[in-house]
Amino acid sequence: MRLFQIYYNEETLASLDQGFIPLDNSKSERPDFYEYWPIRQALLSQNFLDDEYIGFFSPRLKEKTNLTFDQMAEKINHARSEVISFSPCFEEIACYPNSFIQGDAVHPGLLKTAQRIFNRLGIKINLATLIQDQTRTIYSNYFVATYRFWKEWLQLSEQIFEISENKNSILGRSLNSKVKHRTSSSYAMKVFIMERLVSILLELRNIDAEIGIDFNKIPTTWPEGDRLFFTLMDLDALKGHYIKTNLSVYQRFYEERRRQILRRLALETR
Repeated sequence: MRLFQIYYNEETLASLDQGFIPLDNSKSERPDFYEYWPIRQALLSQNFLDDEYIGFFSPRLKEKTNLTFDQMAEKINHARSEVISFSPCFEEIACYPNSFIQGDAVHPGLLKTAQRIFNRLGIKINLATLIQDQTRTIYSNYFVATYRFWKEWLQLSEQIFEISENKNSILGRSLNSKVKHRTSSSYAMKVFIMERLVSILLELRNIDAEIGIDFNKIPTTWPEGDRLFFTLMDLDALKGHYIKTNLSVYQRFYEERRRQILRRLALETR
């Protein structure tokens, strides 16, 4: 395996966990792509074996997952799947049907732009009705996969990269439109679509990611997250049952329960 951790300056370099391969993004030629750019450069310039496990993580990995390199490496050494998810944000995984609908809630317009992109590329997927549970919902590129999988990921992302480079086109302008993230408005829409591509590729390949993280042991990001943990597990299980059986009763119950939780949290955080 080769697991990389991206850094942006001396401070983030010093914070990296021992064992990860430092991946320099301090002098990025394309800072508008954020983490996608060093990932792209590494995949295009380095040699990997098809069955080699590769991962690219932000400097905030330990903060978000409580995982060290050694703990992650142990999970990968015992993995039996092509993709292993270390995605945190279980609240978002459980409370939204898929990561694109969640993305649209925080970055309005993302769902529409992503759907138009996939339509352009001939990918037959309806993001508005897509249901994905924890085995196919991954945020912020927090996953490890074989190089074989990464090659397909790169092929898909390169097509979107090319569309975004044509800033005179409607889709190009949409991908480069600015959206707010945390306290900054310097992020382009393309960044948040790129980091969700793994979920699309899992769907197209019809494979599930192996879960390499214990959601009960990672920091929560929402108020009441700890207290709601078992409710969130129930929500994710409802999605899984719907995917397995295609029975609409599971989808209806899921939608009802998730709306109740989102309304409750909205009231509690005003």
